[in-house]
Amino acid sequence: MTVDSRQSIVHSYGQPPMHDMERKSLGGAPWLYVHGGLREQQSKWIPVPGKKSGDAYIMEAIEKHWMPVFPAPGKEPRVLIECGSNLLRRTRMNHLVRQHLWPKLKLIVVVDFRMSSTATQADYILPAAGWYETVGVKHQDTKIPYSIYKGKAVEPVGESRDEWMIFAQLSKKMQELAPKMGFTTYKDELVGITRDLSRLYDDYTERGKWPEDVDGRVMLQEIMRRTKAYEGVSLEELEKKGVVSWTNAGPSEGRVYGATSDYQVGKPYTSATYFTEKKQQQGLRLAAQAAGLRRQLRPPALRADLLPAQQRRQGHVCQRAQGLGGTGCRQLP
Repeated sequence: MTVDSRQSIVHSYGQPPMHDMERKSLGGAPWLYVHGGLREQQSKWIPVPGKKSGDAYIMEAIEKHWMPVFPAPGKEPRVLIECGSNLLRRTRMNHLVRQHLWPKLKLIVVVDFRMSSTATQADYILPAAGWYETVGVKHQDTKIPYSIYKGKAVEPVGESRDEWMIFAQLSKKMQELAPKMGFTTYKDELVGITRDLSRLYDDYTERGKWPEDVDGRVMLQEIMRRTKAYEGVSLEELEKKGVVSWTNAGPSEGRVYGATSDYQVGKPYTSATYFTEKKQQQGLRLAAQAAGLRRQLRPPALRADLLPAQQRRQGHVCQRAQGLGGTGCRQLP
């Protein structure tokens, strides 16, 4: 059973995947920036608005937990469990990741339905069920404003299992072994709470409500019920139609994931306009938001110090009809 794209789970030795309401997201980019050997190269490309270097801004965000990285800089990761990605193929400069990250790791586990580039460099490969061996929703979150149903055509082949079952069974075994090994509780540094491995499986399955062999369709219904992206959409409707329009594109301000253009149900959708004709308006809005400025941005409020260096050198700013409400260029104040 899958919903959206499967995510990579990266954690340190003894750190189970987080699945409670207090969890935080670990961004892959800052994690690889610190632990994957990409800092030296990527820091050269970061455009900055002030006197500090791009690296200084990134590290400040990490140190202040605006972009949490675990383990923190100065500590090394010990275990990599990868699921739904292909780190040594889909990561830019993946040769540096192989060179700098792999020597730090004591255990590498890949959950995949194929022998990926990363799987060839893993200690263990756990076979995942393929696309048409599970029930799920394929979700294109930035380019196609539709939720697309993925039905189950055949049973998983051989010993392959869906990801929920794989992690549930791992959790069950950890819950069984933890008391015998005398290691049950520890402090989760990322979210600041104490975790108990002696009830890991119970927590993961909500005390057996969602066991490892739960029917994928039942699980999908529950995920849709809890997810705002599927408000007003039933699984029955999705199964019947095969595809339904978004009913919730996410917040328009400060979104991390979601639409990259204004979206209205039933109307044509052009993706990525926040990065083209509305780039300047969106960039200024986000810059003001980050600075704590709660005001509506209008063309007269454009500030030269928030514009790209090239536009400042030119001494003017061009307003597009779709974005800042005008056409042509005017001098900067």
